[in-house]
Amino acid sequence: MREHHAVALHIACGDITDVEYINGIFYINTTETFLYELLKSQDNIQDLKTALENFGINNFEIIKKEKKLSVTQQDLNILKSIFGDKLIIE
Repeated sequence: MREHHAVALHIACGDITDVEYINGIFYINTTETFLYELLKSQDNIQDLKTALENFGINNFEIIKKEKKLSVTQQDLNILKSIFGDKLIIE
């Protein structure tokens, strides 16, 4: 991608860490909206398709996953639901 002057796509692909290959389909997963939109854009989708075909991958999907809350944030949400505005965190 870098050699074909697709610098933004090249950098974006460096941020992809969640991929799966299931039943002949290569899944690219991200929780980042910006990255998802960049990969799905008409300008980049063909470059991505060409790059993956070079690795023998003909079928792929780009998936936008929801961000998971940290354990700490989950605990805070539970406490807020119980104590409401009375919860004071120092």
